[in-house]
Amino acid sequence: MNASEDLTASDFIPNTIYLPDGRRVPLCVVEAPLVEREAEAPSLDELRFPSARIGGGYPFISRVQGIDHVASIGCLVTDGHLTYALTSRHVSGEPDEELFSVIGGEPVPIGKSSSKQLRRMEFE
Repeated sequence: MNASEDLTASDFIPNTIYLPDGRRVPLCVVEAPLVEREAEAPSLDELRFPSARIGGGYPFISRVQGIDHVASIGCLVTDGHLTYALTSRHVSGEPDEELFSVIGGEPVPIGKSSSKQLRRMEFE
């Protein structure tokens, strides 16, 4: 029997990370089999957009290098002056990129990506 056959994922990745303050973070290993080709994304015509109100879960479109990408709004928040739609930073792009959605069957600008973005935050 080969020595590598006796090893498990926990021999390389611990089941738990212990933080200096005593907290514990459990870890799980998930197998992700190799995918030979990318799944085809649905076209904009195949997506369903709500008819009027924009909020959490609502799809929107960001255009990167001339290609439309569909993402969703996580939730709406305010700083007391403006309302922001939260999503992943890589989706919204660089500050001042125009973002669209489909309202009433027509593409409509819904806002611009903000400069208030968080790239990485140190984990203490």
